[in-house]
Amino acid sequence: MYKGKLLSPKSYQARYWNEYAQTMPRDKLDALHLKRIKFLLDYAYNNSKFYRRLYDRNGVKPEDINSLDDFKRKVPLTDKPMIQPSQRIPDLPYGDITACDDSFIQVHYQTSGTTGEPLLEGWEDYAVQRIGDGWCPAWWDIGIRPNDVFYFAFDFGAFAGFWSALWGAIRFGAKVVSGAGVAMTSGERVRQIIWLKPTVLVCTPTYAFRLADVAREMGIDPAATSIKFHVGAGEPGPASISELKRRVEASWGCKTCEVLGISEIPTVAPSCIMGDGLHEHEMHQFAWVRDPETGNEVAEGEVGERIITCFSNFATPFINYRTHDLVRPYRSCPCGSTWLFYKHGVLGRTDYMVTIKGTNVYQTAVENIIAGLPEATNYYQLILIRKKNVNNLTIRLELKRDVPQERYDSVASKLRSEIRTRLGVTLPVEVVPPDTLPRYEVKTKRLIDKRPDKYRPELARKIKLSKQDGA
Repeated sequence: MYKGKLLSPKSYQARYWNEYAQTMPRDKLDALHLKRIKFLLDYAYNNSKFYRRLYDRNGVKPEDINSLDDFKRKVPLTDKPMIQPSQRIPDLPYGDITACDDSFIQVHYQTSGTTGEPLLEGWEDYAVQRIGDGWCPAWWDIGIRPNDVFYFAFDFGAFAGFWSALWGAIRFGAKVVSGAGVAMTSGERVRQIIWLKPTVLVCTPTYAFRLADVAREMGIDPAATSIKFHVGAGEPGPASISELKRRVEASWGCKTCEVLGISEIPTVAPSCIMGDGLHEHEMHQFAWVRDPETGNEVAEGEVGERIITCFSNFATPFINYRTHDLVRPYRSCPCGSTWLFYKHGVLGRTDYMVTIKGTNVYQTAVENIIAGLPEATNYYQLILIRKKNVNNLTIRLELKRDVPQERYDSVASKLRSEIRTRLGVTLPVEVVPPDTLPRYEVKTKRLIDKRPDKYRPELARKIKLSKQDGA
């Protein structure tokens, strides 16, 4: 739904970006999902060798699916390691999941490859337009309008990342300023912000803090700049870590929002300004939440893994795809939207939800406590190791420069006590001097998994699937 600069000033006051879609009754949403799913299953079965092989192996035909419950129970899940092996086939760069001629693919992306070999992504034009639209509800929700100016503090490469936000800003009708010059430094980006006066800063939350620190070193108060809004993605952000939201907004004197996305699927889940979490964008995708252990759908309010089916990319369809994001789903939200709502955003990953001394520990739960510590900076690491046949998690943390070294032990003790009280588990805390930990220009890496491969779910999953005869 293109709004752009054709909107009248009165329409700028509208509550929703797309009220009809965002408030559609659940029975109509589910009927729409089933209609799209049936079409997509038939399309994938007849055009993708991957899906025909997968469904034949599991004894499933598209015509067997006549309800959403059928879909959840009968259609096999897909996962990234199932797709990667076929991408090594000569003259088939995107693998045999591809469901169209290569001439229809307009844009090439690939995952960052942080857990191994990157997944190649081919998007056709429809996918590009749809993922752009996906950001718009979150922007509209916090007050961004087409007369705002977006500044992208992002090095555009093969990783989809904020490329999708760029397509969205263009679709939104806004002016775009790129901060992606060759070898551009953070200081140069701060000077661009001062000179060009953008109103929307687009970058990861980590880099928003980095830019704010650099601005202060230059004698510039980031809260006094033209920036009125921050848009984040790529790591646990304001929807998942409420204290992080407060810090970003305090640093820049702005409002902030984010989207949840995974690079391989051109769909996103926008944040909600009223609900303290994220909404599934149900015009672009269907999602349900399952217990990773039993495979059963979880009840409302229970934690499970988000499983997604994308309606936006017919070049490489993703159906019943495991995101490995742990969420807590609800069917209602204070904002009035009927789209599936994930309270507190992403709680963690199935890869990194670890049991320590009998207690399930989620990454974002720890990060929320760290962010609430007045002495803490945004620079920390969670070090995961395997010792004496049990998982151990150590927090390595930098404190603010004005905290004297003689207070390090007492601050570490305070953080350990707060974690023990709120999570019911004791975690070691190591305080390190300023500028010890890595600074990231784009996407931060806070959880460092040093366990043997067999205890790392994302690697164990890949090893298991690679032993099968393809998908």
